Amino acid sequence: MTMALDMQPRMQGIEDDKVRLSDGIARRAKEPSCIFALLKALNSPDLEMVMQRVVEALPSALTHAELAYAAVTIRGKTCSTVIAERRKLSLRAPIVVSDEEAGVLEIGYVDVFPDGRTPRFESEEHELLVLIANRMGEYLALREAQSQISTYQDHLRCLASELTLTEERQRRTLALAVHDRIGQGLAVAKLKLESLRHVLPSEHQSRLDDVTVLIKQIVHDTRTLTFEISPPVLYELGLKQAVVWLSEHVKRDFGLPVTVRCDEPLSAIGEGVRVMLFRSIQELLTNVVKHANATRATVHLRNELDQICVVVEDDGIGFDVKGLGHRPSTSGGFGLFSIRERIHHLGGKIEVFSVLGEGSRIQVFVPRGDATEPRA
Repeated sequence: MTMALDMQPRMQGIEDDKVRLSDGIARRAKEPSCIFALLKALNSPDLEMVMQRVVEALPSALTHAELAYAAVTIRGKTCSTVIAERRKLSLRAPIVVSDEEAGVLEIGYVDVFPDGRTPRFESEEHELLVLIANRMGEYLALREAQSQISTYQDHLRCLASELTLTEERQRRTLALAVHDRIGQGLAVAKLKLESLRHVLPSEHQSRLDDVTVLIKQIVHDTRTLTFEISPPVLYELGLKQAVVWLSEHVKRDFGLPVTVRCDEPLSAIGEGVRVMLFRSIQELLTNVVKHANATRATVHLRNELDQICVVVEDDGIGFDVKGLGHRPSTSGGFGLFSIRERIHHLGGKIEVFSVLGEGSRIQVFVPRGDATEPRA
């Protein structure tokens, strides 16, 4: 009898150990699924959604999930599964970003355990809390770094766009100066030479003819240079006529027939957009001439709701679309890369379709207005 009484505490201890072991196994079995859910949540760029999913998933890994809660505070924003007044016992871990506390992750209980025991935390629960808090700190650091990179990229695109427009205005100023000062001066000189034809002896007529022909050629070259620097037609008559001039220039200088199609009437567009589209078309046709080995090309200007769509097609050798146009290169891809960056800054997009041996089609979509001026 005495031996039986002596065994009871020992048996009770064994039973308690079995209960604790069973609870521990059950608790550890919950952790992998909880950690998987939390790590999956951390793949989202939406911080509020991440916070919500963390506080929803974390209590499931605790001993008594039905009595557990979780809360997270990040930079003044709090998300919790219970109101603060119901929290009876809590355990916290800091969320650290760049050696500074950016927030706090908290777990706890709102009531005593079903067996009447006072709530307490296991060491594994504390380890899990610290693990998730560290992962959230890494998530925030990465998110903030990506935000900074995105901001820098936006600034670079803005600067590149401003640089392009500034360069275009300087081109126009230079073209007007060449036309007004040099071109007109040469035209007057030609007229004065012609007036000398009636007063010079006949033996000087052939020399006069030579000089007159030379001045005519210089006048022609000056006008061509003026158009190449900055075609006046782009500002005076609009995008369509500028593209028609460009097609004639490509046919005359490179022997490539270019057909121009245009919706009538083509919607009015701001100067910045007009300049960007013209330079983009010019670069795309230059790429066709240099790399496509095409026999013909087509440029189509279309109205697309509140956008302008430019389609440049050719019947050349085509190319591998993968990776082309996403970074500068020395093989003709820089033009496409620069176009993509400039168009993106204007709120537009570029689509590239090509198959080796079957030509290519590039579509550019841009809002009619731009960020620097009211819509025309």
